[in-house]
Amino acid sequence: MVYDLTTKNIKDFERKILKAIVANKAYYESKLKELDVTVVIHGGSYRYFTVEPSKTEYKTDKDLLTDYANLKKACQEYGRHV
Repeated sequence: MVYDLTTKNIKDFERKILKAIVANKAYYESKLKELDVTVVIHGGSYRYFTVEPSKTEYKTDKDLLTDYANLKKACQEYGRHV
């Protein structure tokens, strides 16, 4: 499965990627099949994949810095299910 991610909206990211991957993985496991996932990032979504946004061009984006901390927690939580 390939996801094309361009959004900079954190809610869209969570819904379209994190929750969708968990749901699709559960579906394929119920069919005794494996699921390989690739996420292609570009556009506004790139900001969520920087190692430390406070040291990038996004360092003045206060919403991003708050979202990034929440996103990191969500990825860890969803990662347990993937």
